[in-house]
Amino acid sequence: MATAARDIDVLVARSARASSETAPGAAFEALLPSAPVDCRLRITPAAAPFAAILAGFAMLAREGRVRLDLEVVPAAPARAHGPWYLRDKDRPLARLEVDGGGSAIIDTHDSFEVEEEDLARHDLYFKRSLAPASLRRAGGSKLRALAPLNDVRCDHRDTFELRSELAAAGSGAGRLRTLLRWHARWAAARALDRGGRPSWSRMHAAPLPGQPGRVLLMAGLWDPAAVPAIDTAKRQEWEAINRQRVECVRALRTEFGPRFHGGIRPCGFARRFAPDVLLPRARDGSQREFLRRVREHPVCVTSMGLHGSNGWRLAEFVAFSRAIVSEPLRHLLAGEFDAGRHYLEFKTPGECVAQVARLLADADEREAMARRNWDYYQHWQRPDRLALRVLALTSAATRIPPSTRAVAARPPSTARVDLVD
Repeated sequence: MATAARDIDVLVARSARASSETAPGAAFEALLPSAPVDCRLRITPAAAPFAAILAGFAMLAREGRVRLDLEVVPAAPARAHGPWYLRDKDRPLARLEVDGGGSAIIDTHDSFEVEEEDLARHDLYFKRSLAPASLRRAGGSKLRALAPLNDVRCDHRDTFELRSELAAAGSGAGRLRTLLRWHARWAAARALDRGGRPSWSRMHAAPLPGQPGRVLLMAGLWDPAAVPAIDTAKRQEWEAINRQRVECVRALRTEFGPRFHGGIRPCGFARRFAPDVLLPRARDGSQREFLRRVREHPVCVTSMGLHGSNGWRLAEFVAFSRAIVSEPLRHLLAGEFDAGRHYLEFKTPGECVAQVARLLADADEREAMARRNWDYYQHWQRPDRLALRVLALTSAATRIPPSTRAVAARPPSTARVDLVD
């Protein structure tokens, strides 16, 4: 009954748009029983792309909303067949099973490809990189987009996270080192700006009106030599990504001078390819330094990721309520995240400069976009909201509970209804 789940997804988005009093979180709550939900989450060890999802389920478990059974399974070996860039595809896949409900696959790989057997076997298939065309394929009604994902952990001591990291450590000595390091992070370095873990409370921020108009673009490059020689299309894709990032840095630096901060993270390939736009030191490109700069710059630029994916930096920009300038998003996101409202699009370095200039010149537009991104984060991307949506839709995949009738009874909005949410 995946179609029923799809209908519920549409009803939630339609209802939230029709009434300012109906937040998506409340609508998804209506799909769940009042008692704690029993569910099982099967993941591979310490999978970074799953950090926000795992943190979200841990937060729901701490609130008593779910009783979570976490199964950490060994990382699958690289596949022997198929496209080279999908050889590690089994590692960023997770499986969720909800008692009395359905089962779902959670796929956080950058590529748009869908696992055929998993799509056929399970009720829903959540995907980080969901191409619009995939909705029209056989089984497309089971597909759901995820909100932007980033590396974020629970504020509390999360035993689910610890179990994941211990499983990844392998040997007994490795587990001991992991355990000591895990406790040390809590005892001595909890603040992210002092080298601690990316705790949830430090990984988001409400808009800060009145910040000076400044723009940020920090990025890395991909060495095309890592692409097999036979795959000329993928090599050209990597080369195009590199050129776009480098040329945007050059253009923004030239146009905005001291109002711009950024550059390319130093590495062997970057030093050969674009030495003039490197960040001064390797540590300047660290995650800790990047997040510090994000907080200081109200306008942030992101570009397309590998395989046409939405850039991973997008999640941090949304979480910190930034005004965003981005290449067109080729893949769908949960909820409504629209060009012109949540970000401005560019396709060339010149367009990037023009869109940044527009936001720097108009504080009202810049701050309105920041507020919309903050609202999106609170409703769709926050770890517990992200996990709640996945849980609710999976729970409802094989049934339509009576509480759903209240959602369906609300008047529809005249705005467009996404196929995803």
